Amino acid sequence: MKTKKIKKDKKQHKFVNKKTLLFQNLANKKLELIFYLVSILIALGISIYYVFHQHSQNGFLSFPLDDPWIHLQFAKNLVEYGAYSYFKDEVITSGSTSPLYTFLSAILYFIIKNEFILSYLIGILFFALMTYFFFKLNKVEFKSIYSAFVLSLLIATQPKLGLISVSGMETTMFIFFLMASIYFYRSKNFIMAGIFSGLSLWTRPEGLILISILVFDMIIQKVYFKTNFVEKFFSERKYIQFFLPILVLTISYFIFNYILSGHILPNTYKAKLAYYFGSDRNNFLNRDVIEYFSSNEFIFIWLIFILNLILIVRDIFKKQYNNSILYLSFIVVFILVYYIQLPFTHRFGRYLMPIIPFYLFVAFDGFQRLLIYLQAKSKSDQRKALNIIYFVFAGFALGLSLNQIPKNADEIAFTGKYHYDRHIKIAEWLKQNTKENDVIATHDIGALAFYSNRKIIDMVGLVNPEVIEHLNDKNFSDYLKNYFIRNNVSYFVTMRNWFEAVNQRPVFIPINEFEFMEVFKFEPERFHIMPKEASFYNQRALFFIQNENYRAALDFLIRSLRIDSNSSRTLFLLGNVYDFLKDYDNAEIYLKRAIELFPEYFEAHYELARVYFLKQQYQLAKESALKSIEYNPDFKEGYQLVISILENVEKNFDEAKKYREKLAELQ
Repeated sequence: MKTKKIKKDKKQHKFVNKKTLLFQNLANKKLELIFYLVSILIALGISIYYVFHQHSQNGFLSFPLDDPWIHLQFAKNLVEYGAYSYFKDEVITSGSTSPLYTFLSAILYFIIKNEFILSYLIGILFFALMTYFFFKLNKVEFKSIYSAFVLSLLIATQPKLGLISVSGMETTMFIFFLMASIYFYRSKNFIMAGIFSGLSLWTRPEGLILISILVFDMIIQKVYFKTNFVEKFFSERKYIQFFLPILVLTISYFIFNYILSGHILPNTYKAKLAYYFGSDRNNFLNRDVIEYFSSNEFIFIWLIFILNLILIVRDIFKKQYNNSILYLSFIVVFILVYYIQLPFTHRFGRYLMPIIPFYLFVAFDGFQRLLIYLQAKSKSDQRKALNIIYFVFAGFALGLSLNQIPKNADEIAFTGKYHYDRHIKIAEWLKQNTKENDVIATHDIGALAFYSNRKIIDMVGLVNPEVIEHLNDKNFSDYLKNYFIRNNVSYFVTMRNWFEAVNQRPVFIPINEFEFMEVFKFEPERFHIMPKEASFYNQRALFFIQNENYRAALDFLIRSLRIDSNSSRTLFLLGNVYDFLKDYDNAEIYLKRAIELFPEYFEAHYELARVYFLKQQYQLAKESALKSIEYNPDFKEGYQLVISILENVEKNFDEAKKYREKLAELQ
C-alpha cells in the first residue's frame, strides 16, 4: 500500500510539474508577445511622428532625398506602360538600385496613388518587420527574451533608422532581409535563409556581402573552429537547401540587370563609383565611420563594442567560436568594401546604416560577457546587481537615442523642404514652361522626371549608362555638349556644387540660396560646365572671400583659372578679389574678360561699374551700371549706383528721379 501511495504521489508531483511548466511557458509566451508588440509599436510611433512633424513644420509632405522619386518613376512606368523604364516605354534601363523595392512600389501603386503615403508605408512597415526579426534573432543568440527586448527597443528607437524609414528609400527593407536571413541561418532553417539572402541582393547590391559572410562563417566554423553546427550542415546536406535559392536568385538578378543595361549590377553602382572616384578615404574612416559610430546616441555603445573586439580576438586565438564573429565580419567587410570602392556614405550616412543592428549586437554581446565574467569571479551571487547595471546601461543608451529623435525630426522637415523648394518646384516649372516633347538633362533625375512628365537625360549615368565612362574626362563639358546635341536636349538643370554651369544666365532659379539649383536653356555655342576640380577651387575661394582672406582666395582662383580659362564665374571672382585688394587695374582686366565670355553677366557689369567709380572714371561707371540693370531690371544695386553718379557727380537730379521711381517700385 505504501509503495502504491508513493507512486501515486510521484505521478501527481510529475503532473503538477508539467502543469507548472505549461503555465510558465504560457506566461513566457505572453510576455514575449507583449515585448514584440511594444517594440513594434514604438518603431511605428516614431516613424509616424517624423511624418507628422514634417507636415506640421512645412505644411506639405516631401522626401529628404531625391532618390525616392527614381523608384517611384520606375514603378509608375511599370504600371502605366508595362515597361521597366524611366520614360514611358522608351528608356528601358536598370537604373534602380533596388528592383525588389521598385516591384513592390509598382504593386502598391495600383492601390495607392499618393507617392508619399506609398513610400512611407513601405519604409515604416519594413522598419517594424526589422524590429520584429531583430527581437527573434537576439532571442536565439542570447536565449533570453529580456536581452532580446532590450536590443529590439534600441533598434525601435534608433533615430537614424527611424529617419531613413520615412525617406522613401529601400534601406529598412534591406536591413530587414539582413536580419531575417541571419535569424533563419542561426535557427537552422536553411531554405528560408537562402531565400532571404538571395532577396537581399535584389534589394541592394550589398546583399552580396551578406551572402559572402554567411559562406565565410560556414567555412571558418568547419575548417578552423570545427563546430557541431556546420558538421551537421554538411553531413545532412543542408547546403543544398541553402545554396540553391541563393544561386537561383543571384543568377536571375545578374541576368535581369545584364538584359536591361549590359552589366550584372545596376547602373547606379557603376555611376556612383565613377562620380565619387577620388573621394578622401581618410576622411571616410574618420568622419563617416569612427565619428558616426561614436557620437550622439552611440556615445556609450562604442565602449562596449571595443571591449568585445578584444574578447573576439582572444576567442579566435583559442579556437573558440564566438557568435559575434559573424556580425563583426559583416561590419568589417561592409566598411572595407566602401573604403575601397566608394568612400562616401551619402546624406545621413545612409550607406552605412545596415551596419547599425550588427554594431548593437556585438556591443551588447560583449557587455553581457563582461557581466557573466564578473559574476564568475565573484565569491557571492551578484546577479541582481549585475542585472541592474545591465538595464541601467541600456536605459542610458535608450535615453540618448530618444534625445536624438527631435533633432532628426527637424532635419527631416528641413531636408524635405529643401527638396520641395528646389526639385519639385523646378519640375512644376518645367511642366508648365516647356513643351511635352522637350528633353531635359540633369544629374538629380528623381523628382524632375516624376513631376514634369518630360524625358530625362541623366548627366551622371543612373539611367543613361553610356555617360558613366566619361564622368572623369578632362573635357567632360565637350562630351556633354555633343551628347546633348545627339539627344535633342532643350534644357538642362544643374546644382551649382555638382555641375557648375557658367557663361549663360539661368532661365529659372526656384530659390536664391545655397545650394543653388538652376535651369538653363541649352545653347550649344554657349554651353560650358566647369571641371569638378576648378569648381572646387572656386568654392574654396568663396569661403576665404567671406572670411576676408583675399590672398588665400586669390591663390585658389588662379589654380582654378589654370584648369579652366573659359569660366566667366572664375574671372568674375578674380575681379572681385582684386577689387578688395584695391588692385583696380587687374580687377578691370578680369571683369572685362568675364563679360566677353558672358555678355549678360549683370553682376560683372555692376562690379566693373564699381571699379570704374573707384578709379573716378564716372562715365564708364554709369555705362556699366546701366548695363547691369538692362540685363536684370530688378537689380537694385545697379539702380543705386546709377542714382549716386547722376546726383553726386553729374548733378542730373531730373534723370536721377526717374531711376529713384523705378527703384521705389522694386522696394
